[in-house]
Amino acid sequence: MGEVRRRVESVREEQNGGGTVDPTEPLAKLYEDMSLMALNHISRLCKSVDVFARFYVKALGFVLIHRPLALDFNGTWLFNYGVGIHLVQRDDARKAPDVNPGDLDPMDNHISFQVRSYRL
Repeated sequence: MGEVRRRVESVREEQNGGGTVDPTEPLAKLYEDMSLMALNHISRLCKSVDVFARFYVKALGFVLIHRPLALDFNGTWLFNYGVGIHLVQRDDARKAPDVNPGDLDPMDNHISFQVRSYRL
């Protein structure tokens, strides 16, 4: 618990754009022994799984991988750079992100990739 408390106090001091975690909160105590090994995957709701998958494959070099048949909804899985992306077809397309959004909101959920260069 001491290490968790030191880390939390460090975060509180820095206020590095994120929230603070109070190790005395019940939720924090439940997870204090959980050690994160890596990011497994990111799940992304979209209007068109096919269009989004083409972008991730052609523009970013992701590879389509096996997706369990037991998942009874439209989607596809991709992997590269040590990260998995699960694309899920949203039934209510009005709430899913557009393929070419005209108005990006930096406060909305998003994924950010660092690249060497790009051309539009």
